[in-house]
This record gives sequence, C-alpha cells and structure tokens, in this order.
Amino acid sequence: MSVTNIQKSGKDYDRVSARFSDILNAIDPKCLSFLQSGSTNLSTYVNDLLSNNLVAVANYTTTIAAFTGSAGTTMPAGTAAMVVNDSGAFFSSNFTVDQGQLTGGTARAQVFILLHELGHALGAIGFQPDFGSPSAGKSNDSLINKNCSKTLSQFSAQ
Repeated sequence: MSVTNIQKSGKDYDRVSARFSDILNAIDPKCLSFLQSGSTNLSTYVNDLLSNNLVAVANYTTTIAAFTGSAGTTMPAGTAAMVVNDSGAFFSSNFTVDQGQLTGGTARAQVFILLHELGHALGAIGFQPDFGSPSAGKSNDSLINKNCSKTLSQFSAQ
C-alpha cells in the first residue's frame, strides 16, 4: 500500500491526538479491561505513542481508515506505529465505519476507529489481523461494539 504525505503535526494530527485524549478520559471499565486483555496498559501505550511522535496522518490509496504498524506499506519502518488516513473515514462523511453503522467524520466514528486500532496495537484478546480480510475486520468491529459500547455512546454520532 502506497503511503504519502505523512504528517506528524497540523490540524488533522491535532484532531487525532485530541481523540486519543478523549478516549483516555471517557473509557469505561469494560472497554479498558478488554483493550488491556493483551497485557499492555492503555494509558502508557497512548502516552508513549504521542510523546514519541509515533502517530501520523497520511494519505493512502485505499478506503482503510487507519492502520497499525508499517508492514505491507511504502512507509519506512519506525516512521509511525499508527497512521490515520487523511482522506478516509476519520475525517470524511463520504465513508462509514463499523460495517456501515457509523458515518465517518463524527466523534463516535473517530473514537471507533482509534479503539479498533488500539485493539490491534494492544493485542486485545480475540483481535485478529484484518488487512485484506473483511471477515476478520467484521469480527474485530464486533468485539469493539461488544466491549466498548458504553465508551462509544459518550460521543456524538452526528
């Protein structure tokens, strides 16, 4: 996957960073327990991501909202641990997430996208690699809905 226009500052980056803070402030115990089931502390991980400049906003030629890691991309290893698509569902209402249940660009969709990526990054139990696997993506989305619905409900879907 070709990744271009990698940014680690600016308006879009600031919105992603703010959503991480929103998640840390609003996460409910069930969602926190699920995300940390892979034995990595959520707060420590997110703080490390942000303080070590490992979050990026970039453009890529797919409808993938975000990804974790750099395998299978043109992005040099170590550039970022998590990348949000600057023209995808995080920012644009032209896309949906959660199997079409959430309109992109809304606070709830943004939180959903980041919770999904955190499930990968933290190794939440049951989370599967889903690049190129719609069935694994659907399963992962179901896990976020099952375990994080209370957290998601705190954010506007509009």
